[in-house]
Amino acid sequence: MSSLIRVVLQYKLEILLSICLFSNLYPDIPSFLYYILWVSFLYILSQTSAVNIGRRAKIAYGLILLIICSTIVNVAIFDYRWILMCILLYITLCRTSYRFFKFKERFLFVSLFGYVITGLLNNYAHRIGFNYQLYSWKHLGEEFTIDFSGFTNHPMWLSAACGIGVIFLTYWMNILWSRGRKLRAFLFLLLIFLTLQTLVWGGSRSALGICICASLLLIWLSNKNIGKTFFILCIFAISAAVITPILMSDADKMKSKINHQEATGKTSRDGLWDARFVEFVSSPIWGIGFGVTGVGEKAVSGRAETGSGWLTILSQTGLAGFVLAVLLVRRAILPLRMLRNNLHMALYTSLLFYLSLHTLFEAYIFQSGWYLCFVYWLTVSILDDYRKYYKILNIKGQEGMIHK
Repeated sequence: MSSLIRVVLQYKLEILLSICLFSNLYPDIPSFLYYILWVSFLYILSQTSAVNIGRRAKIAYGLILLIICSTIVNVAIFDYRWILMCILLYITLCRTSYRFFKFKERFLFVSLFGYVITGLLNNYAHRIGFNYQLYSWKHLGEEFTIDFSGFTNHPMWLSAACGIGVIFLTYWMNILWSRGRKLRAFLFLLLIFLTLQTLVWGGSRSALGICICASLLLIWLSNKNIGKTFFILCIFAISAAVITPILMSDADKMKSKINHQEATGKTSRDGLWDARFVEFVSSPIWGIGFGVTGVGEKAVSGRAETGSGWLTILSQTGLAGFVLAVLLVRRAILPLRMLRNNLHMALYTSLLFYLSLHTLFEAYIFQSGWYLCFVYWLTVSILDDYRKYYKILNIKGQEGMIHK
């Protein structure tokens, strides 16, 4: 107990800022705390003698400038969202220092525990009959609809968070197995099952499939021994074969989506994706402006469901913005030798893989008001920072320094 208290005290700032991050997910936490997180990052950045980080800064500043120019040209300047997006990109990508890099890495790692808590807490919510999506007054014992969000704002937000929780639990399961603590590793398999169960209740098929693939990627990246990797993957596969029928037996939301797709030949995203392509064709180079949806007289600026992060970048900032965003993410793809020397970076690479693919179906990487937008670009910056400091310090045997 005393050791837990010491850990909490050691990382008290990161824990408090993680609560600020999750205020965006839970309606009972004041929403303004999300922006307190931004202010805190800006302050810490200002105290670390940060500098522009070479080519990444140039690309990020280019994307910021493109957002501003495209928004002005398309007369969407009066919507404050473009300002927030520019600030977020500045905080996460434009400037850094070794000290700021270590802080970002500690914060991201600590915040990942929140996704595990989210999966387990909302599993409990389902069992006691609590569904915020059904009624905002949060009465207990009401009958469920097939849309389940538990204690969180939205089912899709819950599923996305649970996917990250599964990846983080896989990280710990792999570590425990590698250290010979087999019983504890199997206990983590139970936690993975409960988190997957919550994800299935949330109803996101994409989050389910991609988080499993990301977890398998993490196992491969984390183990140099091919035999050990194969054995762990076999355990993972056997467990998946056992629990999948159990999970799908209660997957009413997913089944309804499958039935709708079979009946109509369309997915729930088809209309949104078609709209983004129409917007892109109308302005393929510079886009229609940040936060804008629709073309011509139907164009509106403000909050909207766009259906895909990458298509949103393409429609709102055109090919120019899309290329800049891809170049930023490309910088976060590290050589295998770097990942094999640092389990944290292998974890963040798997997280980036999950978010990059999942945002094909959810638009959060270009929606600054959604906390996963902050997490995504923060992850990109941490991985790219690691490349920079790995080269400078030649830290093949100094990984402990990075994790302090």
